[in-house]
Amino acid sequence: MMTGAQTLVAIAQQQPVAAATNSLTEVANAFGETLRAFNDNISIIEASPFPTATTPRSPKIGILRE
Repeated sequence: MMTGAQTLVAIAQQQPVAAATNSLTEVANAFGETLRAFNDNISIIEASPFPTATTPRSPKIGILRE
């Protein structure tokens, strides 16, 4: 039998982590919501919806520079 923590890990591993590079402008996050970049110089990176005990995580948006 799996513990609650093991169950959450198993679920988190099945969830896609959204990541866009300058070649992608639209992605889906772990909840299936569509995320769009404003232009090709912005990347969208979303952390797992299941936080770890060691590091708090939050969605991040970064700007790519050439």
